[in-house]
Amino acid sequence: MYAPMSAAPFAGAAGEARRPQFLDLSTAGQFAVWAARAWSCGHRRGETTCGLVVEAFVRAEVGEAWQSHDHVMTLLAHAAERPPQFGCPRMARLTPDEGHWLAVLSGAQHGGRAGRALERWLSPAAVWLARPAVEHLAKVLVEARLILPSPRLASMQDALFETATPVVLH
Repeated sequence: MYAPMSAAPFAGAAGEARRPQFLDLSTAGQFAVWAARAWSCGHRRGETTCGLVVEAFVRAEVGEAWQSHDHVMTLLAHAAERPPQFGCPRMARLTPDEGHWLAVLSGAQHGGRAGRALERWLSPAAVWLARPAVEHLAKVLVEARLILPSPRLASMQDALFETATPVVLH
């Protein structure tokens, strides 16, 4: 079942904004970020993580969305002006790009247009290629009850990330 996130996890002890933690995310958010991280980590190392990520998609009962995920990640890795920074699967904090990836998926799940959000990384032609895959991935996640928070909350989170400085990934 979907567990909504609140804005509360993003406020520090003195009320200052802090970067969200992986464990602050709902199950759907953790799955989406982990899948992007695992794919990206393998890609950076020149390894295939296909079996591991496919198995995770099958166990989450969204196996039919694996190819859509792979398609989008491949476009992001090879067609982006600046490929998104997805951390390693064990990283506790979210990167700004991971927050934006959640906003992309959330928007697609809640009837928004995924294409506009993808423009942060991709050219119009690459967005045209990626949008159907993002929309399919989002639809399958919804059908499996892996629903991300509404775009309104995702936009709020994304605004927090806008001012974040890039992080060094290992």
